[in-house]
Amino acid sequence: GGSNTVLMTIRVANMLAEDAILPVRDGATMGGFNVIDIIIKDGVKVYGLARNFDGCSALPHGADCKAEINTAVAGAPAPVAGATRITLFSAQFWDHALDGVEAAQAKGAAWLHTKVAFLVQVSTWDIYCAGMKVKWCPRPELSDESLSDKDAMALFNNAMTPVLDKLQALCAPGQPAGILGCVVTTTTFQNPARSRIPIYEAYNNAIRSAMSSRSSETLRLVDLWVMGQAMP
Repeated sequence: GGSNTVLMTIRVANMLAEDAILPVRDGATMGGFNVIDIIIKDGVKVYGLARNFDGCSALPHGADCKAEINTAVAGAPAPVAGATRITLFSAQFWDHALDGVEAAQAKGAAWLHTKVAFLVQVSTWDIYCAGMKVKWCPRPELSDESLSDKDAMALFNNAMTPVLDKLQALCAPGQPAGILGCVVTTTTFQNPARSRIPIYEAYNNAIRSAMSSRSSETLRLVDLWVMGQAMP
């Protein structure tokens, strides 16, 4: 996912091992990495990789970028008893998330025979780009004023569908993530201006709708937008 997923990952990793992921050292900021991969055992980080590839950007990944990400994922040591692996992919858009899931599936090797889980959160950059038309959007075609809200939502849904379909298969009982399960989330509540709330909710509703027919005991929707509004 994007920045909120980065924050969640840093928090979890550093709960398991001191300084497991540090934003400056590891480039764990938006635009600072493509993949961060760590292994923790007995409260200590025993393996760490942080890569920001020149051939990768916020645009759809090309073949060379995908190959570099796959190579990075494949380079992790084999699993051992008591070890926990956390792999974070920078995924500002759904096609990036699909590349990450496919990299884990294709290059996860023996780790896919352990207890695996996936967490995916994508929408904020579509909201900024297509919903708010910000000038600093890294995908100009989404912030183009000629792109209607209807067409932007169609692009969002079309990009989201293959990711959710793949997760539905990977997270089913008997499959790699069928024990721990998987989570898809809405965008994190950010207390935006009242006028912008309908934009956020339009994309949240698209995710809720897509998940309504896919949710199960092992593939769940966590509505961080609603949960965040309960915070003081």
